[in-house]
Amino acid sequence: MKLILAGGIFAVGLLMFLGVLLTRNRTETAHSTETKSPPRSSPENTPVPQVASEPAQPETAAPAPSGPRFLDTSTATHASNETATPVAPTPVAAKVAAPDNGPKEFDDGLKTVATLSAGARFTAASALLKNLGQKHASAPWFESVKGAWEKLDRTVQQQLADFTAEADDTRERAAKSDKLDYLAQMDAAWKKKLSEIGAPLMTTDWFVPETVATTAAGGATFARLPDNSILVSGNNPDRDTYTIQFRTSVAAISALRLEVMPDDSLPNKGPGRGANGNFALSKLTVDAEPLGGKPQRLAISNPSASFEENDAFVRYVLDDNPDTRWAVMPRFGQTTVAVFPFTQPAGGLEGTTFSVILDFQSGNGKHGLGRFRFSLTTANPPPNARDAGSAPKPASAAPVEEAAVVKSRQVLKSIADARTRLLDAARQKKLTALTAQLDTLEKQVKSHMKNTDAAGHELSDIETAMSTEPDVGDKLIERTAGLRYDTASMKDGEWSMYKTTVHAGGNGVEILYDFSSPEHYSAWIMDKPNNSGDSEHDAKAGAVVVKTVGQHNWDGKDRRDTPVFKLPLFLKNDTWTVETNVTLLADGNKKDKPDYGILVWDGGSNVARLSIKDASAKDVQMIFGASTPAKDNFWSKGVLLPGRPKDRVRLQMNCSPTQVVCLATNGAGRTATYVYKEPLNFEPRFVGLFCRTNDGGENARVQFDNVKIVGVPNRERLKEAAAGVRAAFITAAKAEFAKKAAAAK
Repeated sequence: MKLILAGGIFAVGLLMFLGVLLTRNRTETAHSTETKSPPRSSPENTPVPQVASEPAQPETAAPAPSGPRFLDTSTATHASNETATPVAPTPVAAKVAAPDNGPKEFDDGLKTVATLSAGARFTAASALLKNLGQKHASAPWFESVKGAWEKLDRTVQQQLADFTAEADDTRERAAKSDKLDYLAQMDAAWKKKLSEIGAPLMTTDWFVPETVATTAAGGATFARLPDNSILVSGNNPDRDTYTIQFRTSVAAISALRLEVMPDDSLPNKGPGRGANGNFALSKLTVDAEPLGGKPQRLAISNPSASFEENDAFVRYVLDDNPDTRWAVMPRFGQTTVAVFPFTQPAGGLEGTTFSVILDFQSGNGKHGLGRFRFSLTTANPPPNARDAGSAPKPASAAPVEEAAVVKSRQVLKSIADARTRLLDAARQKKLTALTAQLDTLEKQVKSHMKNTDAAGHELSDIETAMSTEPDVGDKLIERTAGLRYDTASMKDGEWSMYKTTVHAGGNGVEILYDFSSPEHYSAWIMDKPNNSGDSEHDAKAGAVVVKTVGQHNWDGKDRRDTPVFKLPLFLKNDTWTVETNVTLLADGNKKDKPDYGILVWDGGSNVARLSIKDASAKDVQMIFGASTPAKDNFWSKGVLLPGRPKDRVRLQMNCSPTQVVCLATNGAGRTATYVYKEPLNFEPRFVGLFCRTNDGGENARVQFDNVKIVGVPNRERLKEAAAGVRAAFITAAKAEFAKKAAAAK
């Protein structure tokens, strides 16, 4: 086969050589003088040349056209199961005496086509072949080389047909596959294929990407001109923001180039919309959003410009100062270039959308850009704008959006869709199974058919399954968190929020805290306005220590920032008992000594306090104070109790419908008693442990242990509070799950 092909190439080359000689003789006879080439236009005013993109390829190969492709506007493909071998072009430039560079350009083009074809870049080759044919078909020498052109075109079209067939077959297999590992292999293979065929036709030249959206915050109008520049008209506010979006499949973009350009419609021919033709660009930012990904702000370093106004440098567009800017006065009516290199290459072959935000926020009102154009490069390092001179060459045409690249992306999307289908099905199956398991467990917990430990273990299994599938867990976390709370509450029910032993008997309950565990300590709240104090847990001593900072003389209904270590209380107001052991650990007050003890409080202005205070070297005194709906500020006289200030004392406050009985007992068993012979007439919402430092001396520290609370519960308030605690538990669990799920993704 190779010998036949080589022979064919040789034969075609020989025939072409003879044809060229004949053509050359005819040409030399007919033309005795050399024709001058038409003058070339200046680079600055020349529109950006565009290579037409190939139309989207059909799902199945179309029959070959009857005539040459350069005379036909459609893209031909030829169905075959064999991969055609690229055919080297027949040189013609050296054999054709012509007054222009057409034969050499054609010859070089065919060589490029052959290279592209050999590298599987057959759609780029196809586009180039079509352009060569359209450009040179009318040349007198073209007939002699048309055979080689057509043969190479058939090779390229065969490659494209084979590739299209392979892509369609892969998409069909992906749609039918039920194996995730097989789809993963297909995905890797086609991403590699895309990287091989997707290298841009030009990698270092500037190229203009496809603009997809243009907006102006101030309502200006954008028009895209044939050279891919953008002309601005209409509203011209004092301050404005332009957002320009464009996309490309070229990977590893290294820099953005901004050309600010003149136009007759602008004041002084621009390039700005200011009255003198200037602009004032205060900030430029670039975001890149890969296909299927999230936008990311690109870092820019060392920008350069071919011209900068005094004190209006291009580097200023990277700062956050709206009063600085890049401008070009007095360079009006001319093109100026700025280059913005990225610190890291941006963009992928799957496709990337770039968003460029141009801010005009400086004090120079109505100074937006009037005409401009963006281009990109993959040159590393990118060229400096100053190297281009004051009249830069226009950007090259955008790389052809190759049909093979488009087809590859279609295959990758089909594979991704198939993987999504399988993953969704697996997730739905897991969700259904876990939901049924939760339904059963919830019934068992509510009916107490399963004990706390067994329910907790089963719930842990469900939570583990959820953690491996965050999307499933997100749908179930509220139920599992609620069930986790309910499981922990199976023994004590609504009283479980107290996190300690609760004994119920008759109409009353008894709540005990020995602070032997962190859980006991965590049920209480340190209420410290303006950081007036703090608390610490001493698990070894089974106690909590309340510390104060500064002066806190809770006097009557005025709390004055007194720190309180408090516990929510849900008891009726007529019968309750609160007691604890209290020990003064440290006292820095030199004049008025602190008092410390227990209180019952409605959270507002009503409070009852029982405290101990130093009286003498041999005695302490017990003091009762109250502020009630009936009395604004009551303080009892101190009742003496033998002992030193740092001795341990047991305090007890007993409330009944008609009075409050207060007791203080020392280590020797001696008790001091005081009776407040009036009802309190308020419902207690907190029990608290407190310390008041009256003269603002150094910090005081007081230890409390063995708190006991007895009373008749207010069931309605208790139920409402338990629901609130449960809701807070669920909210916290959802936040924690979301955090872990985000980390897992």
